[in-house]
Amino acid sequence: MKQTFLVLAALLLSAGLAMAQDNHPVVGISDNRPDIYGLRGASVISSYDADPVKTDILVVRGRIKALGKDLEFPEGTTVFDLEGKIIYPSFIDIHASYGVQKEKSDNDNPAASYMRQMQRGGPSEDEPRVADYWNQGIHESYDVLSGFKADNEKAEAYRKAGFGAVVTSRDDGIARGRSALVSLADDKTGRVVLKANASVNYSFDSGSSDDRYPTAQYGAIALLRQFYLDGQWYAKLPEGYFFDASLEALRSNSSLPKIFEVSDKYEIMRADAIADEFGIKYIIRGGGNEYQMLDEIKKAGVSLIVPLDFPEAPDVKDPYEAATVPLSELKHWEMAPGNAGMISKAGIEFALTSDELSKPGDFPEKLRKAVEAGLAKKQALKALTYTPAKMIGAENMLGAIREGMVANMLVCSGDIFDKDCVIHQNWIQGSPYSFVDPEMTNILGSYSLVAGDLTFDMLISGKPDKPSIKIKSGR
Repeated sequence: MKQTFLVLAALLLSAGLAMAQDNHPVVGISDNRPDIYGLRGASVISSYDADPVKTDILVVRGRIKALGKDLEFPEGTTVFDLEGKIIYPSFIDIHASYGVQKEKSDNDNPAASYMRQMQRGGPSEDEPRVADYWNQGIHESYDVLSGFKADNEKAEAYRKAGFGAVVTSRDDGIARGRSALVSLADDKTGRVVLKANASVNYSFDSGSSDDRYPTAQYGAIALLRQFYLDGQWYAKLPEGYFFDASLEALRSNSSLPKIFEVSDKYEIMRADAIADEFGIKYIIRGGGNEYQMLDEIKKAGVSLIVPLDFPEAPDVKDPYEAATVPLSELKHWEMAPGNAGMISKAGIEFALTSDELSKPGDFPEKLRKAVEAGLAKKQALKALTYTPAKMIGAENMLGAIREGMVANMLVCSGDIFDKDCVIHQNWIQGSPYSFVDPEMTNILGSYSLVAGDLTFDMLISGKPDKPSIKIKSGR
């Protein structure tokens, strides 16, 4: 009894200290009741390489406080009975643009771009840049948190797909600036930012730049190389001689992970050639056809972020139109779902992303398709939990279920890679987001519906989260 009291006192003290560190002003009467939850009876897969073990979990103030069988929860704990359920770490997507307003680009409309330049008095490349790099394709000094705003509607779509956190960046320009690791909580408390400066991002695309240069990829390569060379020159200048925000940021960003977005396998090798020239290392967000150059990619030693945006089947109903479909397109349609599995078997480090999908809700189906095409389940879970966290130096915070880590967890009806699996809850920063009540009995099955003297056959089918009812005529 004395031991239980001491545990409770320690929990309340630690929760109180955590709340004391919260600098949000309180309007009205302060209510400092700690959030303490107990998850009992579930089989817990604590990390990608762990087998399911029946374990209770104590969550206090958004963190995992304790794990163990038959835990004694403190008085006042909200307990969830999760007997028969499986708990996984929530997924992490390290290549997203969540909560960031997309920049408008006139690159596809040269006339509009020209008119906008003329309204300002001439082409932007002839205009002086105040304390920043001379080309608008370079945004090295940009910080995504300066324009970030949580979006609960979009966050809900990610949550339902199994994600608990994303690395968000502005997908605009050749040098895109710094990203941030944010949770997908509803941001009522303003605590969604888990890590600022998670990575610095690049691409071969000028994005919304009004500059007439570059217009081709070889120009983008030349501009990026010039930017790096200018950075070397800038580092040797006397203090106060000259200031450039992007060149200054290039120096301060040097220790951050560098993520480079490409559209196909050839661009991976081009990006790697730039990395080799300047002694840096890129994490490459690929285009989905990496399986076609696995030997070269493995030799380059790059890590990959792999999208699961598989091509639609070509329309071959009309024999004349079918004859015009290239064999390469047909072959890619066949092979693309196996891309992640082949990357895994080649021993290349990779993470998975929902990037390029029209909506995050499509991700579970694509993930299961990749598993069916040869991606091992443990490798799939690793690519969605441990590896993305490791790539940005957050493996001690996210990607597993351990004491002290952020309480991001998925409560599932069964194997998450099974098409019939239902995600009941997605716990994010210790708060449960429920989609289907995990304590609700599965009502799917056949029933007899009696109404007066009539009896009807009733079938409830589908999934627990989306049941459908069919009733046959009475007898």
